[in-house]
Amino acid sequence: MLGALWGRSLVQLAEAAHDARTFDRETIKAVCDVWDDNTLPLFRAATGWTGRP
Repeated sequence: MLGALWGRSLVQLAEAAHDARTFDRETIKAVCDVWDDNTLPLFRAATGWTGRP
């Protein structure tokens, strides 16, 4: 599932950056923000890391 979401994100990024004349900065920023904001919490939850020593 994670791989499918990553693949979809790559397609969105490629379409948004396809041509310099139609470069869609907002789409690229939105897609990247989703991955940036959610990847660390996802892997913390998956590994059971609580942040405590």
